[in-house]
Order: sequence, then C-alpha cells, then structure tokens
Amino acid sequence: MKTLPGLRVLIIRSARPDDPLAAALSAAGASVMSYPILAIEALDVNLQVSPQRMTSDLVSQQQAPGCYDTIIFVSRHAVNYGVAPLRQAGIDFDKVEVAALGPTTAVMLGEQGIAALHPVDQTSTESLLAIPEMASVSGQRILIVRGKGGRETLKDTLVARGADVSYCEVYRRVADYRHADGIKLFLDSDEATVVVAHSGEILAAFARLDFTRLDSTSLDSTSQAPKTVWDLPCLVPGTRVAQLASELGFKQVVTAASAVATDMEQALRDWYTGRSH
Repeated sequence: MKTLPGLRVLIIRSARPDDPLAAALSAAGASVMSYPILAIEALDVNLQVSPQRMTSDLVSQQQAPGCYDTIIFVSRHAVNYGVAPLRQAGIDFDKVEVAALGPTTAVMLGEQGIAALHPVDQTSTESLLAIPEMASVSGQRILIVRGKGGRETLKDTLVARGADVSYCEVYRRVADYRHADGIKLFLDSDEATVVVAHSGEILAAFARLDFTRLDSTSLDSTSQAPKTVWDLPCLVPGTRVAQLASELGFKQVVTAASAVATDMEQALRDWYTGRSH
C-alpha cells in the first residue's frame, strides 16, 4: 500500500548498500534521495592481546593481561573495521562473549561466524544495557569496539556496575560535503520534504552547511511567512537525538523508537498519516 505518496525524503547518513530504510520508504510511495554528509575512515588498530582463552577468573586475568571477557560492537562500521584486526591481534571470538548494540550489527557479526547477544526490539545503548547479560558484569574485562569519539554512557554504566572497560576505536566519521549542492537543490522545493538524520554527528554536519540562499527564499511558495530548512520536519531515532535536533533549530522533530529501519519507517508513516488527515 502506498502510504507515503507525495512525500520527499532526504537521508543524510553515511552511504550503505541496499539501505533497508530507503527501500521501504520508496516502496511506500515516497521519493527518496540519499546524500551522505559523513564519510567513514578506517583507523590503524594497535591492540596487544594474549591468545590465551578469555576468562572472567580474576587470577587468570592477572596472568594474561589484555584478555577480555566480553567484546561489544556498537555499529556495523565497528564490525566492518574491527573484526579483522582483532582476530589478527589474537582474539578468538569463540572464547569470548560478544554483544552488539542492535540486531543489524548482530546479523553482520553472524555473517562472520560470530554469535552475538543483542537487544531484540531496539538499537540503542540503553537497550543493550537493559539485557540481563549486561546486568552482572562486576569483575569482567570488557572491550568496546567503536568509532572515535561518541557517547560515554555505555562505558560509564558498565564501569559503575563493576566492569573494567576499554575502547578499541577502529574508524572515525569525517564531514563530507561533496553532495552539498545536491542537498540544497533537493531541499529547494515547495513539496512536502523530510530530512532523516540518524545521529547527533550527522545533525551537526548538516547544520554546518550554508543554507543562506534557501533561507532567503521561501521553501513553500504557498506560505506568507518565509520558510527555512529548519521548518522542515526531521526524522530521528530516539529522544536523545530528537533533543539535539531541536537544539540545532529544527522546529518539527519526528521521533522513532530506534534506528531500526522498521521503527523509522513506522514513525514517518504515523506522522505523514496524521499530517494528511
């Protein structure tokens, strides 16, 4: 059923093949354009790990420093850029508990022969921390595989629960404005348009674009008041990113339950249906 006819959607996260959100929105009748505003760059990984079996036994840990009980992958990029160097460093994923921030990351780990715990319903730090296996981590040594920078909530909470937590940063996000003209051209329309931003970093990069020309002309030719890009609705995952979107200037923020494609699609459907009636 075409539930999003007449809607134009701009997705600005880093490029990905076969984007399930873009495919679902297109199937629902929306006109979707993907213009990545961030690029992903691999980082050199220098991790010294003993090839000994991972264990939560404190004595064994002292005898084999550098071993981990649990390794957490926070994103698909963490999988893409982290699995190979960790294996090269001596990690045996059959001998360590592995967790993923969400089902998509867990599926990617599974494709590499790695079984991973993960929250079923949502993709978020808070959801991962809520699963039973993350409740009793006192004395464990945990490695978080992630991009450079980012939230500290996962580490801080696990430390508060008694774990010894380290980072392995395997990639970084950098602003990529090659598509800036395309973004501006897509937004320069009086048709219903939504901006989709999956993270605070993406929002910050978007905010650094120069929209002066668009803001000086009406994006809605039927409106008596001038309209800017910040009047366009912005679809985001979760309340934290929603707050950031509001703080940056978006006046309409559509909040999905999580970054999972089905949740993002449902939130947009609900918003668009309510807007149309």
